[in-house]
Amino acid sequence: MAENPVNLFSVLNKNKTDGEPYILHASKQFTFKVEDINYCAKHAHENYIEIVVVIKNGFYSVVNGVKEIAAVGYTSVLFPGDTHCFIPIDDKKARIINITCFTQKAAEVLKALFNVDIVGLKQLNLKLLEKQREIVNLYANSILSANEDSADNDIATLFSFLMGLYVSSRKKFQESNDYPEWLKTYLKIINNLDVQDIKISELYKLSGYSQSRLSVIFRRYVGMTLIQYVNNLRLEKACHLLSKTNHKILYISNIVGFSSVARFNIQFKNRYGLTPLEYRKQLPVNNS
Repeated sequence: MAENPVNLFSVLNKNKTDGEPYILHASKQFTFKVEDINYCAKHAHENYIEIVVVIKNGFYSVVNGVKEIAAVGYTSVLFPGDTHCFIPIDDKKARIINITCFTQKAAEVLKALFNVDIVGLKQLNLKLLEKQREIVNLYANSILSANEDSADNDIATLFSFLMGLYVSSRKKFQESNDYPEWLKTYLKIINNLDVQDIKISELYKLSGYSQSRLSVIFRRYVGMTLIQYVNNLRLEKACHLLSKTNHKILYISNIVGFSSVARFNIQFKNRYGLTPLEYRKQLPVNNS
């Protein structure tokens, strides 16, 4: 019998991890839930995509017969037909964020934002970095405190953010093994540099290719320009400084290498959907 995914974990706490899965059917375009669980019976979805993010403790996750530990940061993007269940590791419950979205709506999001067709996409587990987990928690807190009308918009935004991570991870997973060895080494060098010391002109020289030739090769393999790649590194560093220090926005903008605070604000909001100040204000604790 189909069930509304809003009640996913309350209705699926029966002892069922084998045999035919329960088939769940969504009746709402988006749902959002934060819940403490350590068990969920074997099930699959009929008409929606589900994203599960572990934000505290963990459990064993079994997806399409593959079992692994789902610790903090574990994020599973599940498509219709993917069978999955959660099994306790110990007596501690895990806290998760659970988001669902109609498949048709998800297809529209993927096409409009990422120019990706949903046909042929497969389940993927992600490991969120600390800064990504912070952003997810910010959105979750905003959703929980919002009224019903604005909450739907925030859920859609969070879903889009996580699907963006899915698309990016899927692309890297598919293509990273095809990178030339020199490019793998080149990316390692860039990733290990202090963002404050990165000079784009020097990076071009370091590659051994002309600027025009490197631009073509880099975009073909990595899916973005070298400048965009470096800007992403700078924004990731900025997230860390915003959450772990009390430095002023202008100082952080300078320290991560942006030419102006206005440009920093624009780039940050384009990437994360919040300005640096909004990001900092929503942090539960700002450690100095």
